[in-house]
Amino acid sequence: MTDGFPLDLGSSSDDELYVLLGAELDGAGVGISPADRERYQRFARTWLDNKRSQLWRRIQGSETYRLWLDSAGPGQVVDPDTVDRVLGEQEGWDPRPAAVLALLLVREKCAEVVGSYDIAVAFAQEQRDYVHALVVAAKALALKVFYEPDMTNAWWGLNFVQERRKVYGQRALHFVPFISTKYLSDGIPLDGFSAAMVRAIERGDRYILPVLVGDVAVPPELLSPHIGVMRADDHSPEELAAHMRVVVDDSRRRGMAARDFGAVVHDAQRELR
Repeated sequence: MTDGFPLDLGSSSDDELYVLLGAELDGAGVGISPADRERYQRFARTWLDNKRSQLWRRIQGSETYRLWLDSAGPGQVVDPDTVDRVLGEQEGWDPRPAAVLALLLVREKCAEVVGSYDIAVAFAQEQRDYVHALVVAAKALALKVFYEPDMTNAWWGLNFVQERRKVYGQRALHFVPFISTKYLSDGIPLDGFSAAMVRAIERGDRYILPVLVGDVAVPPELLSPHIGVMRADDHSPEELAAHMRVVVDDSRRRGMAARDFGAVVHDAQRELR
């Protein structure tokens, strides 16, 4: 944090962002007492409810936004940096509230894309710290990510195996398995579809983006050495998230539709018969 202001806004919850925005709008800066947090949060939410439409009209009417739109693909959500630049350079907002507001506005836009994800990740528990940092970084880049630990409350009392199948059966633009020795020995978290997954990769549609973790030895009959992979050891979570943003943007630009994961696995299994 700098003077109490978080450097990594992307890891802040929406509630925390509203508190920061309310304090900045009120001129209180970051000197927020616990008793003030709820008041600032309510104030910021009410303020944004009243200003949201006006803000988006001004953002979308800016030259910066139009330049972004020219390079954007179908269904692509604007990134926080573009919105931040519009608010700062063209609307005259101070950097701190502009950064907070940009992230809130973009997160809302992402939430409007109902039932679809840019990235869906799967991993063994040993990789949880790395993947959690990756997910935080990816969300800060305005990627919509399916991350199973986020579903703790939503899945309370439900059959999580069935719910996992259901979620992965919904549409995701890219599926990212973190393949480690433990991941292979425990079975992939979709009822053991390793051969089908690899066959889907070999079809070359780039739906599945494999990430290798550690010194995992993947038999060549499971993963061809000619298939492009990323290695977690070679990239920080932030770097890998940035690569994901590039791939997602390219997929959107090429008009690639989100895939039904269940259909991908079913087709691959049929080819293996």
